Amino acid sequence: MSPVLSRPNFFLSVLNQMKEHDNQMETGSLEQELQSLLLLLAKSVQAKQALTADSVQRINDAFQHYHAIRLKLSIATPANIPVPASSCLSDKVSAPSLLLHTEFVDPPNQLKRIYMEAILSLLEAMEKEQLELQRCIQCHSWFIPYQRAKVNKFCSAKCRNRYNYLQKRI
Repeated sequence: MSPVLSRPNFFLSVLNQMKEHDNQMETGSLEQELQSLLLLLAKSVQAKQALTADSVQRINDAFQHYHAIRLKLSIATPANIPVPASSCLSDKVSAPSLLLHTEFVDPPNQLKRIYMEAILSLLEAMEKEQLELQRCIQCHSWFIPYQRAKVNKFCSAKCRNRYNYLQKRI
């Protein structure tokens, strides 16, 4: 498994704020390509479809055009490693372990970084588990449905109540 490079489920907030970024992008820019790739990934997860060779190639091309991540390897000494309370450190001396540090090169408010981090977040979520994404039928926001529910149509109780209220008014 690859090292974790982004915040968990960060892609949801970016997907739900896409319209706010549309006026900040130039046509044909890398930001626009990253945005379309994020939407392509989300729609393929929603439809439960595997990634095509073309979409994988587009993602790899975007990764080649934008070098967003700086990797740094360090050796962790036992004093630097957090020890679980249940473990016992008697007379054993453990060997130092390797730590892989990752950081983004750009400032956090740049659109390229936001979309790159969202794509990485979505890819990491797809790698970890069988991911499901849905769109709310009331507000059209993206959400991860509650696993035990039979039918997932709404992102929240507020949207469900609003939808039912509007249906009864008609």
